Amino acid sequence: MIVSGENTEEELSQHVRGLENQCVGKQSIYLQLSTVSGDNRRQYHTRIAAHCFADLVSEFQGSLFVCNNSDMVFIGRGVKAEKAQELTYKLTYLFAGDPLLVNAEGSHQFCNWYDLSSQWDELSTLTDRLLTEKRAEEADLSNDPFTDEEDHILDTQRLDRLEAGLSSIDISSFIRRQPICRLRMPEELGPAYRPDVQPVADPRLKPVVNELYVRISEMQNVTMPGVDLLANRWLFQHLTVVLDQRVLALLMKDFDILLRRPVALNLNLETILSEDFTRFAFMLSQAEREKTTIELQPVDVMADLGAYLFARTYLRESGFNITLDGTDRLTFPELARANLEFDHIKLRWDDSLGAGGDNEQNEKLHESIDIVGAKNIILCHCSSAAALDRGNELGIKLFQGRHIDFLLNPKARRLN
Repeated sequence: MIVSGENTEEELSQHVRGLENQCVGKQSIYLQLSTVSGDNRRQYHTRIAAHCFADLVSEFQGSLFVCNNSDMVFIGRGVKAEKAQELTYKLTYLFAGDPLLVNAEGSHQFCNWYDLSSQWDELSTLTDRLLTEKRAEEADLSNDPFTDEEDHILDTQRLDRLEAGLSSIDISSFIRRQPICRLRMPEELGPAYRPDVQPVADPRLKPVVNELYVRISEMQNVTMPGVDLLANRWLFQHLTVVLDQRVLALLMKDFDILLRRPVALNLNLETILSEDFTRFAFMLSQAEREKTTIELQPVDVMADLGAYLFARTYLRESGFNITLDGTDRLTFPELARANLEFDHIKLRWDDSLGAGGDNEQNEKLHESIDIVGAKNIILCHCSSAAALDRGNELGIKLFQGRHIDFLLNPKARRLN
């Protein structure tokens, strides 16, 4: 049983109180998603977390309560503590880079296991707190004359209207391209290269592939201004699959223009296994497929390794390149050792990748780069010259991000 909705906290509290004299053999897992920073909660996070719990619901005949603040409480019979540890390990990929998961103490706070035979009081206190916090938040909203949250969140009715609208608008106006560039050394450029003379575009950077993506914020402003598409991540995940379909339809219509040069498409695993993608792949020649890269997210891959392995074989046999997107300094070493056979892996730049910092962390980074091969790594989200310098120092030659865009076109008015 999965319980969600406005009254989830009330139902959870009642359910736990009813277990006071029936606790023997029962356990609970508490996943505290509310403490994960908003920057690290993307559209697919809640779906994947709930999917992990859905397996436990059937395996241990349990109940999952999805609270309004995104916290999840699972109660079942015969659930070992190792299940909470396994869940934490899986979700490390889901919330990669979040400060909460950096240390062991944070991981413990993020996902807790309770044996209700001896810890019913602790779970009861927890559920009472969730209910109290929810009621306090509702009171704050009702006392704020300027807040009408229901008018600004994505619900099923707005999603239906948005889907209908997407079927009739020209989605090409929201398509953006961001280049992935190879950094060339001065000796490759020959004597004509003058580092003291800055032309319009930095001659060291050679675009090798363009990532095509939908600019969500612009689409939102045009189709549904004032509505927070991310407020309900379950519905937004469905929306991304719809957007995948629209992007594929656009590519099939204008593939001779859009695929004239090598491109990268970030798609859901569900989309790759759909008939829409099969039709798209069928329309492309072998040469066009070889110029097309499919990017996948770690959470999609780790949530269903069987589906990924099937998709990987299909993509490889069809001629597509495969890139793993969305790794950072925490998840990159783990995924490097997993040997999932991607052509390239994207490593997200942040200041922690700088030359300083923890020696053990730097050692793991160097070991992981050796496993993957520096030539197979794309340093993405490069926001400064430091990213380019550090990547080059690590042997990385492929870069993507706003700083790269600036070096290619300093006068560009539109940001990716």
